[in-house]
Amino acid sequence: MKIPRLSDLSDNQWEIIDLPLNGRYLITGPPESGKSSLALHRALTIQRESPKSHLMLMFNSHAQRDSIADGITQLGLDSYVNIWGRWQINYLRREGIIAQDNPPVTLHHLSEIILERGIEAQFDNLIVDSVQDYNKADLQVMSMLSQDAIFFASIPPLVLDLAKLDDTTINTELCNLLNVKHKNHFVLKRVSHW
Repeated sequence: MKIPRLSDLSDNQWEIIDLPLNGRYLITGPPESGKSSLALHRALTIQRESPKSHLMLMFNSHAQRDSIADGITQLGLDSYVNIWGRWQINYLRREGIIAQDNPPVTLHHLSEIILERGIEAQFDNLIVDSVQDYNKADLQVMSMLSQDAIFFASIPPLVLDLAKLDDTTINTELCNLLNVKHKNHFVLKRVSHW
């Protein structure tokens, strides 16, 4: 996937790029509204404006990361990228909760283990793409990982047991799970010119 240049972004997308670096935000929009591209541009902005910031750009799968790998490399963000399940396993191993040589419990239960044990903030800035693809325990852990975070979600979601709800209820539920104030929820429009 080719990442659009900043000059190609819509006014609606610039609104997201220009958000203050400090804060928690939920960005929702339909497919093809530029959420993944904006996640990368946002990471680049943080990296440039706060180079010593401990930044993490989280994806839910290797396939998702691979779909925008060219953009990640193009923007020089490779060292800031992680896959959620891999990060969870590494965290639990570092904390001595699961042994280095033991296969982890199923990925579905890793966040539940982290929630039971508690967790402190791990990053200065966190960017998570496709939060609609995570379960509620995952979202609760993510909400604890950084004071300053931006979460991107497709609406309507495919999972989260929210697919049967209306968009307003879904957005409210996501804001609550991610500890995002409702005034910090922004909606993207579909982009037709990419």
